[in-house]
Amino acid sequence: MTDILFGAILILPIAKPVDMINCLANSKALIFALSLGVVTAALAYIFYLKGIDTGIDLSLVGVLASVELVISSVLGWTILSEDFSFIKLFGVCLMMVSAYIATKSSSDESVQDEYETAC
Repeated sequence: MTDILFGAILILPIAKPVDMINCLANSKALIFALSLGVVTAALAYIFYLKGIDTGIDLSLVGVLASVELVISSVLGWTILSEDFSFIKLFGVCLMMVSAYIATKSSSDESVQDEYETAC
């Protein structure tokens, strides 16, 4: 928590807070800023903590959280018309394969642990 406060204090001179407050006087901009903060920050953090509470291995939670990058890339390509290149597609595929391998190896280990406990 202190790192967020420290970062906010350091960026304050660059951020031009007076201009931000004037911009947020517009109701559409205020709604957009609040929804952006709630959706991208609060909900992601809540879901991340819920994932940890389920008892999944913490290293697996981090890998599964990387799927967020895949979704944001696809949304950027489709909604925002960002550049679509082979290298970006290759990176997205690598992230999906790594998430699959991590979930597959984790489920195999849990089955092996249950088997060893039963025998």
